[in-house]
Amino acid sequence: MEALRQAAGGIEGFLGVGSSTALVLTWLVILLSVYVSLQLFQVFSGNALGRSRRSRGNVTLMLGQCGSGKTATFFRLRDGEEVQTVSSLQLQRDSFPIKAGENPDQQLGSVEVIDFPGHLRMRGKANDMLPEARCIIYLVDSDDQPKLKDVAEHFYELLTNRDMLELHTPILIACNKSDLNTA
Repeated sequence: MEALRQAAGGIEGFLGVGSSTALVLTWLVILLSVYVSLQLFQVFSGNALGRSRRSRGNVTLMLGQCGSGKTATFFRLRDGEEVQTVSSLQLQRDSFPIKAGENPDQQLGSVEVIDFPGHLRMRGKANDMLPEARCIIYLVDSDDQPKLKDVAEHFYELLTNRDMLELHTPILIACNKSDLNTA
């Protein structure tokens, strides 16, 4: 306690403030020093103990409910044309070139996209794919209002998933079929 009073006295004399203000400032400096020390310890001990920060995968994961248009969007992105599809229980996986503007010869690279089935039985398997995801495109059928509660529940499960929280995976919510009158 004597050291604390001496430090407060030094601050009081240096800054020309009252004794109670100097004591508060002393405590703030002590707390800030402890906080910075703990942060530095956490950074250096994580690396020293062989733990490294997890990083996201390299695929774009398309998720959503059955009939939300994931597979149609997948083929539209891949082939550039509309396709009539039906619900499937198999995932589609392909690599798409990223084009720079209108010139098809200029490619910036490619992105691997996974169209994951939206059936309720497949949800657990979708959670296994989350660590592979660089980002997630979540398609919502904006015309199917009775399923919106299920969409909200699934989205909540995603947002509270441990991998999603640790990896800070970005999510794009795409409202499909929004051009319909009932949407």
